[in-house]
Amino acid sequence: MKRTLHVISTTHWDREHRQPFQESRLLLADVLDRVVDAMLADPEYTHFVMDGQAIPVEDYLALKPQRRQDIEELVRAGRFHLGPWYTLPDAFSVTPECLVRNLLFGRRLGNELGAVMKLGYSIFSFGQTAQLPQLYAGFGIDDIVFYKHYDKAILPKSEFWWEAPDGSMALTSRLGRDARWNFYMHFTAPVLLGVRMHSTPEEWQARFSDGKRMCHMIDTRFRECPATELDRDVRIRENHIRDGVENAIASCAADTRCEETLLLFDGTDFTMPAPEITAALRAANTACGDIATLALSTPAAYFEELRAKLDLDSLQVYSGEMRAGPVDALQSESIGANIEVLRALAAAERSLINLAEPLSAFAALLDEAYPQEALDLCWKYILKAQAHDSIHALGGGQDQAR
Repeated sequence: MKRTLHVISTTHWDREHRQPFQESRLLLADVLDRVVDAMLADPEYTHFVMDGQAIPVEDYLALKPQRRQDIEELVRAGRFHLGPWYTLPDAFSVTPECLVRNLLFGRRLGNELGAVMKLGYSIFSFGQTAQLPQLYAGFGIDDIVFYKHYDKAILPKSEFWWEAPDGSMALTSRLGRDARWNFYMHFTAPVLLGVRMHSTPEEWQARFSDGKRMCHMIDTRFRECPATELDRDVRIRENHIRDGVENAIASCAADTRCEETLLLFDGTDFTMPAPEITAALRAANTACGDIATLALSTPAAYFEELRAKLDLDSLQVYSGEMRAGPVDALQSESIGANIEVLRALAAAERSLINLAEPLSAFAALLDEAYPQEALDLCWKYILKAQAHDSIHALGGGQDQAR
């Protein structure tokens, strides 16, 4: 069987997690500089997906406003994809109204820059509310990429219909065995970076005799961060291409109902997309033309092909929340969120939703000016604090969250 592999060039970006926000933004600027430069220089670098959120681009442009024209050019050309979310929310940790506002602000920012991705990109948090298909439907979205894995006794195959309490239906994929890092782990890491992601710990070690130059901070603030390899040997290792493609296929083919069309993600937490990926895909198409056709793509293009090939009427219908999963057998971000942060956010949410906006509306009826700009700014502050991993107030983001 010859398969079509939709390869999604992406990264997963937490505003603050391993490092506080401003330090993360410096890393983000480096990542997006390289992505934008690579896409402008290489027409074959056709698509990059900004992790289902829009705020990284806002954070980037606040630091580098001179790149706005380049970003807008790529967004309008349908190559750089951001949204539909403003930030990545943990659905069980916030007021439901905040989820609606998050999508509203994501759509607004996306449209300001040229377009917003109309696909339910929800692969960032460990639990999702039962109303998610209903929320997405209000924004014209009826395809969802769900996070990672699920109990196969409940969802035996990746593709299913997810039905909200109001009857809204969305075609949904829970992804396969290696979820949102499948292509990066099995192809990009061994072929371009010379790393075997599923190898023994010894293969991750660097010895003085290896000829590698490593940098590791040892002060009290950064001593827990992993070492960084300087002058990394990024190149196409042709002897690993065939295995890389076959392993990437195996990571999701067993779980899908449509084995000839697969969704593969080239990126994971804080990864830098490699400009060399276009040449690597060309080499893979030459070496593996008998088993697969690979191309940089988008989740939307994958779902369009999936809808054309699947017998949609035969799919399982699932109703309810998404909680069961691989992380200690429980997918619910409220377990990991900092209780002090949750209480402070809840108070801010209630003040804005139940007091500030209603009272401002009453005042507007009495010919007072409606403080739209001030309320929008309040919402942005709240949505930023609710971002996935920021809300946990753990690790590098703890000081910023406080």
